[in-house]
Amino acid sequence: MAHAAEVTGIPWYDASTYGRILEIMEDACLLPDTYENWLRGARDVVAHAEQNGDHPVKVRIDPNRFQDWCLAQGFAADSEARLEFAYLAAQAQAAKS
Repeated sequence: MAHAAEVTGIPWYDASTYGRILEIMEDACLLPDTYENWLRGARDVVAHAEQNGDHPVKVRIDPNRFQDWCLAQGFAADSEARLEFAYLAAQAQAAKS
């Protein structure tokens, strides 16, 4: 039995704001030190999700809006918050489709 495609939110950054992302994230040590290295890994994540039959959604994370969201939701700016933010945005986008 084939599984239904799962909508997967992938946190996505812009080259122009990646330095700021590294400044605001409490766990920046877990992120690649350059945008280029991050992008390589992110593309691998997207490819892996697609190979699994899932539907990855790239969710752009604006550093300032993300910080505001974290404060409003009671999250630290870390991997848990990034994944939750991306998940919620991807689910909202899927609901509109």
